[in-house]
Amino acid sequence: SLAASPESSSAAEGCTQEASQHQDLREYGLSVGVDTEQMPDLAWVVQEAIAAHLPQGWTQHADETGQVYFYNDVVDESAWEHPMDAVYRGDFRASAQQL
Repeated sequence: SLAASPESSSAAEGCTQEASQHQDLREYGLSVGVDTEQMPDLAWVVQEAIAAHLPQGWTQHADETGQVYFYNDVVDESAWEHPMDAVYRGDFRASAQQL
């Protein structure tokens, strides 16, 4: 029987992880109005949006099913969408019009 070498196994895992990250980037981009395959010049902005810090007063949580939500203890508000998504959505529209 042929066993995978540690190097080939590690390389396969790296490819799988990279493909998953690419898919996550594309899905998030689509959720805020940017198809990173149609507009690859905006992929870096989508990546920046994914890594965006929460605004002051907001915290991230997960419900009993594992779905992420956000809570603002200052105004006692919760949301399923990252509080900065609307801001990035507007930025993406403006950037896409300039391309």
